[in-house]
Parts: sequence; structure tokens; C-alpha cells
Amino acid sequence: MCDRLIVAACQAATPFSVLHREEAESAVNLALGRVETHPYFRRARAVLGVEAEAVEFAREQMARDLETERHRMAQQAEVTRLTALRDTMLRDGSIARLWWLQSDPKKLMELVKHGDEFEKAINLVSDGHGTRPSMPGAGKTSVAELVELFLAELGPEHRRLLIHQLDKVFRGYERPELADRLVATSGDGAAEPTPDSDQGNGRYLGGVS
Repeated sequence: MCDRLIVAACQAATPFSVLHREEAESAVNLALGRVETHPYFRRARAVLGVEAEAVEFAREQMARDLETERHRMAQQAEVTRLTALRDTMLRDGSIARLWWLQSDPKKLMELVKHGDEFEKAINLVSDGHGTRPSMPGAGKTSVAELVELFLAELGPEHRRLLIHQLDKVFRGYERPELADRLVATSGDGAAEPTPDSDQGNGRYLGGVS
């Protein structure tokens, strides 16, 4: 019976700190009241005591933990602030220059002295080891712009050759539905290159056969 009481008391007191002796004592006595004892044993009651050294040590530890947490939260807030600064004001050279000006017309001519120093500085603080800060869709946008520029400068014959080559590429990667959409969108069809075309006379485009 005594063993059951001791086990119940230890389990009830374990979650509590020595700084909360009263709460621990109440929890222990509630646990003791639920233990089945001998019919002639009416009730057991515990009175907990804590050494002064243990209380002082716990208080010092709690103070250290609180100070550490305070520093951690302050550092996290600073990281958030700097990250927002990098992703907004230090996103590219032109925005960085405007941020540096701070609406001061007198500093405008000083920009001439800096040259491309803003771009170099942005590369240093960017997220990507010497590249501009990574932004959602930035890579896709750049590729799309290059492709659009490339297509805008193609002549009719080169456009037909490109469509023919892309048709083979799409089908080679088991995407026939994209090939069909490409041909339908172009309106030219995946025409075979003529003998005197760039592909037919050896000036093969794109490395696709």
C-alpha cells in the first residue's frame, strides 16, 4: 500500500518545478486520494518541502532561459527585418539607388560616382551565392522573355524549322499532346525542312534532328 502511495505521489509531483511547491503539493494530495488503500486506512496526505538552494538555482535557471528567449526573439525579428529589406529595397540596382537617395535631390548627382557598385553590393547580400535574390517565378520570366525575343526576330522559314524541331523534341519526351498543340497554334504544321533551307543545307538549328 505504501509503495502505491509513493509511486502516485512521485508521478503527480514530477511535472512541477520546485518554484511551484504549493501546486505540486495539491496535485500530490489529489493523486493520493485516488489510490485504493486498506479499508481501515482513511486517507494519506503529503506536505512537500523544498531546500532554499534548489529554489535559488531554479530561479537563476529560469532567468537565464528567459534572457536567452528574449535574445532569440530579438534576433529573429532582426532577421525578418533584414530579409524584408533585401527582398524589397535591395532587389535590384535601380530600386537600391532610389532607396539610397531617400528623396534627397542633392544626392542625385552622387550616383554617377558609384557606377555599378549597387549591383555589386546586391550580389553580396543576395540569396544565391553571387546571384540576385531568388524570387518566385523570376527564372521562368527571364526564360520566357528570351524565348519571346527569339521568336520575334525569326523569319517565316526559320519559324517553320523551329516548329518542326520542337515537334520532334516534344514527341521524343513523350509529350505528343504538346506537339499537337504546337502545330495547331502555329498554323504552319510541322513541315519537313526543304532541301535549300538552313537545316537542309547543313546550317542545322537547335541541335535537334
